[in-house]
Amino acid sequence: MHYAINQSLIVAITDDKGIIIEVNEKFSEVSGYGRGELIGQTHKIVNSGYHSKEFFEKMWKTVRECKVWKGEIRNKAKDGSFYWVDTTIVPFFSEEGKPFQYLTIRYDITERKQSEEMLHRQDKLAAVGQLAAGVAHEIRNPLTSMKGYTEFLQLDETDENKQEYLEIIMEEINRVNEIVEEFLQLAKPQALTLEMKNLVPIIQNVVSLTEFEARKKNITLFSDCNDEEIFVRCDENRLKQVILNFIKNGMEAMPDGGFIKVMTEIKEDKVQISITDTGIGIPPEQLKRLGEPFFTTKKSGNGLGLMISFKIIESHLGNVFVESEVNKGTVFKIVLPI
Repeated sequence: MHYAINQSLIVAITDDKGIIIEVNEKFSEVSGYGRGELIGQTHKIVNSGYHSKEFFEKMWKTVRECKVWKGEIRNKAKDGSFYWVDTTIVPFFSEEGKPFQYLTIRYDITERKQSEEMLHRQDKLAAVGQLAAGVAHEIRNPLTSMKGYTEFLQLDETDENKQEYLEIIMEEINRVNEIVEEFLQLAKPQALTLEMKNLVPIIQNVVSLTEFEARKKNITLFSDCNDEEIFVRCDENRLKQVILNFIKNGMEAMPDGGFIKVMTEIKEDKVQISITDTGIGIPPEQLKRLGEPFFTTKKSGNGLGLMISFKIIESHLGNVFVESEVNKGTVFKIVLPI
């Protein structure tokens, strides 16, 4: 019984000030911290920065009133990775009704949260795809007419000022047309040419293509593939498009320079490609909205590029997970079957 509990539940006991006085093996296993590193610390040691100050104030208010608190918390492991836990905090109180110890029982729900995120994104993509198909065609027809007449006016116009205005009109028409094209990409199924390819040279090729641009921005870009050969069934060009998009996102998040690392890790029957930057990070409330149309954390952009990237990976039967911490950086994780 004791063994079963120790293998499934993450348990900690704290004193009335929240100082950890006892933990089980599972806590150390999931968090990556040794027992000696956890004892004497508060749970701030695994704080991911995801939840607000008010979130924890409400939690503490509940347990100090000698009530059981239940909720879901995102924690940060010693290696910097994030994990979700379903948490129950039980206060123990004295005869005077004051809490003197807290028993915290958690179990790891990271996989469930990732599945929920994936399903939510798929629903969003499906809804946007349906909307995009109708709207894009409705916009495209008048847009074609506007472009044709503007080009016609440019042929006969000799006034330089008017020519300048017409050029601005053409630029804006082309910009709208690009958005329409992106909408159409979301609306139609991804036409993939799937072949067994070695992932390592694909990653190295994208890194070498963007290395010069990175150096100009004082960014150190490098790849770290643990294996010489990792074969995946993929559309090479589409996969390159996604990796390139995530690298460029990282560059834009580091106006003063920094590091971008592209690495691979094999996990059972899957390979994970991580694109990690040391940029400004994304606040939790914005992180939840990543992949929504017309939502972007950048000064320019429309958010459709990320949606298209997510859809490409999902067409490969893979997933994309995003983790971020403000002022520390962001990680895009592409998970593909091998």
